[in-house]
Amino acid sequence: DQGQLPTGATNLQLDYDIGLYAEYPEIEIMGFSFNTTAFGWGVQGDFTFRPEMPLQFDTDALTISALFNNCAFATVNVLEAVYITGATYATEAADDASRQAVGCTDQGRTLQGYTTDHDAYTWDIGTTATFTRSNPIVSFLGADLGIFLTEFQGVIAEDIEEKRGNTGGLIDTNTGMFPDGRGITPLSNVCQGGSDLPLNGILSIDDRNIDNAKGFCRPTDSSWGAVLFAQLQYNNVFGSPFSLNPTLVHSEGLEGYSPSPLGFWREGVGATSFRLDSRYLDKWQMTLSYTAYNGDIERTRNLDRDTLSASVSYAF
Repeated sequence: DQGQLPTGATNLQLDYDIGLYAEYPEIEIMGFSFNTTAFGWGVQGDFTFRPEMPLQFDTDALTISALFNNCAFATVNVLEAVYITGATYATEAADDASRQAVGCTDQGRTLQGYTTDHDAYTWDIGTTATFTRSNPIVSFLGADLGIFLTEFQGVIAEDIEEKRGNTGGLIDTNTGMFPDGRGITPLSNVCQGGSDLPLNGILSIDDRNIDNAKGFCRPTDSSWGAVLFAQLQYNNVFGSPFSLNPTLVHSEGLEGYSPSPLGFWREGVGATSFRLDSRYLDKWQMTLSYTAYNGDIERTRNLDRDTLSASVSYAF
């Protein structure tokens, strides 16, 4: 017997009824694209405006609020109200009449997993260039053709650092004030471990605030990165029916951290891939590839996941 709940019901056992569902909100996009040539290079790009772009909330914040709705803290009695002040989704819902309140109830409630409070912009600019044997570098490398592509991508989400970078804190029972400012629901966590949520201990998550300032694990207003692609083509290698295509691709987050699902850039996090394709008489195809990851251990799980693959195929 866990005692009587505020609803008047008696909770005989802990039986949480938490469901998970996927929602695909409508996204409006307005923009333009262009394609031109400059100094012999192809140049292309696009720019978009996305009003009220749906941005993903921190899933830990949603889980904590769902536990409150399922009366997980009913046994702490009056302290439950104090704990709720540290649930950032709960404080935001209390100020937004369009959202359902957070707290112990026997009624079904839905926690919206995203916010549409912010407008967003995206941009993408790329170049394309091909080089024949007349190019000194291609000639020096003995290739028949060289291809070089660049792509720079970025996203801008208005005011997410100022409005959602501070996750707030538990109310001070002596002063009745929020010691770290009244926080609202943060966007998706861009760290790979720990959390800066006031109630992260509920989910046994390490506290990020010990070593990092608030906002360290949160997306930034602006983020961008680049992808570079280089390939050489060798036809009839040494006069044989073999062709070889070595390819090098590098991607890197150059600044900021993108909110989900608007972007995927993480500053200093990237990958480098080398691929070697070989063909024989257009029947046999052999591929060898290797991918290495780089970046801050706090921002990516892939540092120790370098991959090597090889394949052979035959066309009848």
